[in-house]
Parts: sequence; C-alpha cells; structure tokens
Amino acid sequence: MPAACSKEGGASFRLFSSVQRLCVELRRPRPERGIATHVMCFESEADFLLWCEADPLKYSNPLLHAKLMRHGCDLLASRSPASPSA
Repeated sequence: MPAACSKEGGASFRLFSSVQRLCVELRRPRPERGIATHVMCFESEADFLLWCEADPLKYSNPLLHAKLMRHGCDLLASRSPASPSA
C-alpha cells in the first residue's frame, strides 16, 4: 500500500488495489475548508497514465507526481497476469 506526501504537506496519495483495479486516494488541503479527498479507480495503465497527465500535481509537485506514476504503474504491472510465451 504505497503512500507519499509532498514535503510541505500540501498533497498526499495512497495507492491500493481492488479486484483488477488500481485505486488512488488523493488528499489536498483546501484553505480554510479542510481537506478534499478524491478516490479514483483505474482498470488499465493507459487510463491511469491519462489521468496522471491531466492532474495539476504534475506542475505543482513534479517529484510527487513522478512517484505516484511510478508506484501506480508498478502496482498495475504486479496485478496483470503474465502473457503467454510465443
């Protein structure tokens, strides 16, 4: 269950797997309003990467964004069955 947060505590994520899915819990502070929590589930690496490319974290915290992508792809790869040899 990989998790990480930005150095300044501005954003955090937790990855977990469900049946054939990767789920991402993303928490971001909302000034004077508490914390916003979003959970997204992805069935494929392509869908996950498409979301990652559109997420503003890519620009606001590139190191955390890279860690999110790396851990997410690793978790998806570990859940995929091995392809048969030709």
